[in-house]
Amino acid sequence: MNMKKSTILAATLLLVSGAAFAQKDDGDRSRISEYEKNKLPIVFVEDQKNKSAKTSNMNFEELVMVDGAINFKLSFTDGTPGSVFVPMNKEGVKFKYRVTDDLKRLRSAYMRGKWEEAVSAGRSVVYPAVVIMDVPEKITNVQENLPMFVESLLRANRYIEAKSLMESLPLSKSTYNVGLAAVEYVNLMIDAKRYEEANSVLERLNFGGANIDNLDSIMDIAHKFRKIGRIGDAVRWYTKLQSTPGNKNKNEATMWMAYCDVLNNSDITARLFVDNLKNMPKTERAYSLKCLDDGMLLEKAKKADDAVDSYAEGIVYGDITYDWMPIILYKIAKLYKANENFTASNEIFEQIALLYSDTEYAKLAKDEIVEIKTPEGEGEEEEEE
Repeated sequence: MNMKKSTILAATLLLVSGAAFAQKDDGDRSRISEYEKNKLPIVFVEDQKNKSAKTSNMNFEELVMVDGAINFKLSFTDGTPGSVFVPMNKEGVKFKYRVTDDLKRLRSAYMRGKWEEAVSAGRSVVYPAVVIMDVPEKITNVQENLPMFVESLLRANRYIEAKSLMESLPLSKSTYNVGLAAVEYVNLMIDAKRYEEANSVLERLNFGGANIDNLDSIMDIAHKFRKIGRIGDAVRWYTKLQSTPGNKNKNEATMWMAYCDVLNNSDITARLFVDNLKNMPKTERAYSLKCLDDGMLLEKAKKADDAVDSYAEGIVYGDITYDWMPIILYKIAKLYKANENFTASNEIFEQIALLYSDTEYAKLAKDEIVEIKTPEGEGEEEEEE
């Protein structure tokens, strides 16, 4: 073999082997144990009274118990030997993640939708911080990188790795960002039709405490289950939301429970929910939803006129943006149509198709529109004698 052919062959083999290396998939599996013992680069901040805060670049190593108190074990980045032990409850002490090359790569890849690259960079950022994910966010902000990493895992179809991460997180006492990551996980698992895995995370997740600001997003998850026909799952989470202390939308969750009960023909239970909130102020958002529930129950009781009144009241005291508004409009229009008031029903069906074009009710409404025939001779001017 001459030198030229040998060089070409070597270059070709190098390209092939490089391509194979670039395309190598290390498989979907738990990776936490490979990174959890790594040192976590942080900026340690110590607030000195009457002086500016003192900051130091350090590494977090682990949590240790010292004299009955939990301490952060920190080490120096400049080569200074030894460790520093800082009580978790020491006043004025906090630390934040240090912006490393891996963190920059995680953020950049995430913004560009390069999910595998984000996962590869994010492991060294997230996994060493798992052990302190339940530390209050007023002390540390290491949880901020978790939501984007969880989304990247699932967008890259790394379901096993994502599940193992969620199982390692302290969801029963989650901070805001840990809760945000859990919500992202659940939403994407529902999209992937992995319902049991989604439910298992919600089961462990604390709905209150530091996670209370995520309740609106959790309510959206319950709505998502309801809209895809998984009524049992929806009721499960509406119930937990209804019983969560401090939930400003607990009455709305209760009325959605009643709505689902009507769908499940549990009319007695639904009536109990509605009647228990009979004194709800008309100015409250959930009042309009209560009118929908009441109207559905009246309609099933063959009291069509009363149902129309209830639906109409729900529309008057509701808002075009409410999630249930296309439902209540559709139901009152159906009753108008059944009573052969086609002018009124057509008008409402057309409004639904226009205002809620991205919902299932738009198509349903279009199919309900009927042609109104003008009686022969009507509208024609009488001939002068």
